[in-house]
Amino acid sequence: MGMEAEIIAIGPFSRKIAGHMEYPAERYKDTREGVPVITHLFTVYNGSGASRKMAGCFGVEAWDFNQHHLDPVCADLETLREMFDAREVESFLALREAGFQFYFVPNG
Repeated sequence: MGMEAEIIAIGPFSRKIAGHMEYPAERYKDTREGVPVITHLFTVYNGSGASRKMAGCFGVEAWDFNQHHLDPVCADLETLREMFDAREVESFLALREAGFQFYFVPNG
């Protein structure tokens, strides 16, 4: 079995980002502004090569735990757009703008 990986995002909730979260916006109707929320953003199920490629989009090595807190400004948006659908990349950009922090999480 190869490595699977994902990018998670953690940051302050606002109505502006509700449509970019993991669950439908109506699930967040009672969520207070500014409360920290977590969402899964990019997920790779198809092996080590794709997982490493996703890590490379952020300039990190997949198994270097020292690098797993990502710098979202360094993201290779072109490659992310090749790997994932436009909505996922749009959500990444909205969450980045909203001050979220991003983490690479390998599995396998």
